[in-house]
Amino acid sequence: MADFEEQQRQAAEFYATLNDEELKQLAAEAWTLTEAGEQALRIELARRGLAVELAPHLERDTQVAQRHLVTLRTFRDIPEALLAQGALTSAGIASFLMDETTIRMDWL
Repeated sequence: MADFEEQQRQAAEFYATLNDEELKQLAAEAWTLTEAGEQALRIELARRGLAVELAPHLERDTQVAQRHLVTLRTFRDIPEALLAQGALTSAGIASFLMDETTIRMDWL
């Protein structure tokens, strides 16, 4: 616990030297911070009265997304699959092709 508090103290000292724009930029990249650093950033943002949302952690987003995965279609050939993925991407829908790397290496 003392190590966590020390990390938080060091982060707080560093964040106090940053200007508001630098803090906002750091909040946009909050997924890169340790838990102690994230907590110190939240405290510094609150101290300055800045209403800034911290970027979510990729791990949390991935865990939520994995619970809601849906297979839309299966394809025999990669070009068709890539076209379908492009259509989804252009519509703003996140998607991925399962086994894409394996198929690209040696389909037969």
